[in-house]
Parts: sequence; structure tokens; C-alpha cells
Amino acid sequence: MNYPNYQAMKIANILLTLMFVAFAAFQYNDTDGQGLLWMALYALIAGIFAFAIFQKYSRPVVWVALGLCAIAALLTAHGVWEFATNHDGVGLAQGMSNEYPYIELTREFGGAIISVLSLLFVLRQIKKQQVALPVS
Repeated sequence: MNYPNYQAMKIANILLTLMFVAFAAFQYNDTDGQGLLWMALYALIAGIFAFAIFQKYSRPVVWVALGLCAIAALLTAHGVWEFATNHDGVGLAQGMSNEYPYIELTREFGGAIISVLSLLFVLRQIKKQQVALPVS
């Protein structure tokens, strides 16, 4: 059964699937040793959105992914603080450097927050789908 705005949600899910596939691909060249972890996390989220295109949801999988993203955000949040207080004029577009580890941490934090918000969007879709289902 289609819920209201199904076509708009389908397009959004396609775009978000492609975005997270791209995020996973960008991790291929990650030099800090955590690239495979981030690649797996982004691939999981891309998979969640790929299934959402067809209105196929697994609430437990979404919650596990949401928990992993929240943990990732907590583990990288200190990098945002370091960037805000010590960035010495160095921007986030600066390349990886042992001298400025907070650049990568800040980027990872941003990815985790984008992931959390995106997964909340999926949970909203699940709720809307349940509301649209007829009561039998």
C-alpha cells in the first residue's frame, strides 16, 4: 500500500541511496585505518534506503544503524571541539595530516550526523506507512 507522497519519498530514497553509496566509495582512500568501518556503515545505510525505495523496512536494522551512527558521532565529537578552538586557520578541505587530526574527526562527525538524520527520516517513513495501512 502506498502512503501519502509515495513518489516523493521514492525519489528521496533513490537519491539518499546514491548519496550513501558515494559516501561508502569515498572511504576507499581513507588513510586513518578506519575506512573499512565507515565504508561498511555507509553501505548498510545505503542498503536501508535501497529497500525503502520499495517500502521494505526493518525497524530493528534501522535502530542498530542509528545506534552505530550515534556512537560514531560521540566518538568523533571531540574533533569538532578541537577544530572550533584550535584550527589555526586550517579548513576542513585541507588534506589529511597528523598535525591536524581534528580535520578528519570533524568530517567523520559530520558524516555520522548526516547518517543519524537520514535514518530518522527512514523511521518517519515507517511510521507513515503504518498509519496508511488499513485496519483489519
